[in-house]
Amino acid sequence: MAPRIGQRQEKDSLLSRGTGSRGGYGEEKDRGDRRSENSGPSVSFVQKLMLSATLFGNEAACDFEHLYTMPLLQLLGMPLSLVSLTGIVAGPTATLLLLIVGWASDGGSNPHRRKIIAMAFNCTLLILGMVCILVASMLHLQALTAIEKSPGNYSTGFSTIADETVSLAFNSSTVQQSADETGDITSYAAWAGHNSSAPEDNKVDNDDGSVPFKAMLGFLGFVLLDLSYDCISSSTKSFILNCSSRSHHTSLLVVGLIMAAAGGVSTAALGVVDFTTLLGLSSIEGAGLAVQTSIQGAFVILMVVLCTTITILCGQRQRSRLQADNSALQVLIKPDAERDQRTSTNDIISDIEQSFSHMTFKGAGLDIDQTSVIVEERERRGQEDDQEEEEEACTSETQPLLPEIPPLLDDDKRNASRPFGAYESNGSTDKTTLVSRDSFKGTNPESSRKDRAKKTSSGLCGRERSFKANLALLCVSTYFNIGVVFLYTLTSSDFIGKAVFGGDPQAAPGSEKLMNYQSGVRMASWGFLVYYCTYVLFSMVHSRVLSFLGFKAEVLLINLLEAASMVILATTARLEAYFMVTVVAGVHRTCIFVVPFAVANDIIQHEAEISRGGSSQRLGLAMSVVTATMPLGYCTLYPWVGPVEEATGLVSVPLFLCATCACLSAFTFVFIKIAKR
Repeated sequence: MAPRIGQRQEKDSLLSRGTGSRGGYGEEKDRGDRRSENSGPSVSFVQKLMLSATLFGNEAACDFEHLYTMPLLQLLGMPLSLVSLTGIVAGPTATLLLLIVGWASDGGSNPHRRKIIAMAFNCTLLILGMVCILVASMLHLQALTAIEKSPGNYSTGFSTIADETVSLAFNSSTVQQSADETGDITSYAAWAGHNSSAPEDNKVDNDDGSVPFKAMLGFLGFVLLDLSYDCISSSTKSFILNCSSRSHHTSLLVVGLIMAAAGGVSTAALGVVDFTTLLGLSSIEGAGLAVQTSIQGAFVILMVVLCTTITILCGQRQRSRLQADNSALQVLIKPDAERDQRTSTNDIISDIEQSFSHMTFKGAGLDIDQTSVIVEERERRGQEDDQEEEEEACTSETQPLLPEIPPLLDDDKRNASRPFGAYESNGSTDKTTLVSRDSFKGTNPESSRKDRAKKTSSGLCGRERSFKANLALLCVSTYFNIGVVFLYTLTSSDFIGKAVFGGDPQAAPGSEKLMNYQSGVRMASWGFLVYYCTYVLFSMVHSRVLSFLGFKAEVLLINLLEAASMVILATTARLEAYFMVTVVAGVHRTCIFVVPFAVANDIIQHEAEISRGGSSQRLGLAMSVVTATMPLGYCTLYPWVGPVEEATGLVSVPLFLCATCACLSAFTFVFIKIAKR
């Protein structure tokens, strides 16, 4: 049995060489590379979770940013018109940084190491931003503590000043005595305010147009947080895809989405807990947000360091397994390479002549089992014209072989009238395989080669234009889609605190409006918890939904639902509508953070298969280009929120803008040409 198998393999190799393919090893190597990319070592679910661990810490930081950007900056003394300017600073910088990091991570002799360096650099930016926010929160908490411990404590007095009264939290006899002595209680109130740190540290700072240092520090922290989030998202996805075979790419993106959702759930769950009461700090009025952000900021820093370390270590191990698998595949291909290298054209002719000597002749025919395979192989190769190099090799090397065959076939002249190539089987069948003599007649090989080269060149240009057009449309759709996500998540907590609970983040410490606003932010944490739970649950079934609906149907359906729910919330301002929007937004977030990257990956891999280039030659750059639309939408849409809200007094403006962006994203996505899955 073994010798027969060996003869069959030798025959297949002989037939392959007999068709004039000196580049047989190159073709076999390309097929081997594609097999290694499509199969590769297995990756368990736990390994996928570990590979995607960085996305857990990154999303925890993202949820922190979305939940506390507007509330905390306003609490620190930042004017509303300046709060949303973080997008103008962070957006263009993040876009430029993403392109630079994507280009740098794909270059050099060791792109894998560069991707690790990019991840470490981006995580350092995130940690630095969290440290700035943590310090700003601690400064505000320290100022409130100083007010609480000061001899002239007027924790209730400041709220009464805000209510245009002069009843301070001093002894009433002291106030009356001072009024009798000075004759003007207003001057005493001004003196008390001047010698108290609360007014200077809260609203008085804004009277002269200045911004407190702690507010500027918090502003810088949120800018760095936004920069690092976008860069980590791109570099981590590029890293984990580079550590695995192509067959695992989509599943890795889905698992990464689950890990990201889990990170958001952790931050939202911590936001629900009332740490002010739990730690016994409720006596410090107005300290709720400062305490929450301090504790959650420390948690985010810990998670980022731990999760990034896990991802790098697991990625290194998985990369080693992938390289070992590729090396084993190359060992299997190597014998064919050595044989092809020592085989010349004369050796091929000699092998064919020796094989013909063992064939059974009937009339002018050959055994159908062997000759028909040669004929079929010649016809198949004659029809291949997609690659110029293969055509030139086939044309230049098969021509010397073909004239050698007719003398062997016409050795017996008994059937001279039968057309050349009419072979009869030595079996019972009467079927024949005909090869037209015209296929062996002289043609103009140079003219044919030029025609094929012209067709190949035009085909390549058309494919390149189609590739760029699809990628551009994907970026435009992602721009509007991510605009929906950013506008809603960054403004929802502020909307709930102001529109639903009737609070004010810049009200005096201890005032009812400030307490209502903080209650609204805590309720927004419940909303974010539902948001990320929906995010996790839908991520678990997202692969099945995609296989059932497809990319386009899913994007259209989710965006239209998102637009409708936003309009309902903006017009009703009810808590029930808020949670309805939260559920739809969680589903929408699952879509936006998987579909663009999956479509970009399919576009790149499809282009690589057609051009037979490396599957990851443009992967990092494509991921960076798609991800660059995220800060671009952030810097062009979000900055309008603060000025428009301050000018109109309407906190529902971002919701209407979200609905518009959702419709535009769905319209653009329709025109993307996606390969059938």
